[in-house]
Amino acid sequence: MGNDVLCDWKNFIREAAADELASRPPLGGVSEVVQVDESLFRASGSTTDKGPWIVGLIWESSGELHLFEVKKRDRRTLHTIKVKNVHPGTTVILNKWKGHNGLWTVHNELGHMVLNHLTVNRSENFVDPETGAHTQMIKSAWTALKQDFLKRGKGTSN
Repeated sequence: MGNDVLCDWKNFIREAAADELASRPPLGGVSEVVQVDESLFRASGSTTDKGPWIVGLIWESSGELHLFEVKKRDRRTLHTIKVKNVHPGTTVILNKWKGHNGLWTVHNELGHMVLNHLTVNRSENFVDPETGAHTQMIKSAWTALKQDFLKRGKGTSN
């Protein structure tokens, strides 16, 4: 197969995947919970391969998982992902990290908060003792995804 055909095929697959992602309804809803996390995917044991950063959102009640490759993990990128993919009224749980500060508090035009957020400091507890918030579901999803990549011989690292 020639390089032109391969390039066309890859572009077709990329566009089809983008269309599928764009047509998905947002996760969550009133009284629902979505866990959010980022993970670096790279060759196992590699210190030179930067690999892509992937942002994952998992809906606790359904287990539905949305993944997004990002070039930057900055506030603007993460905010855009949240606005497009999390339904208003949802409680979002994420790791306590300075890059997340203020990120998930969203207000409508009347100033009412339309998205709640909880954080968990995983360096202290896996489950927040006051709120019960945790990111165990999304962390388990990363483990399963990375094991699958290892089985395919591509390798990943935490």
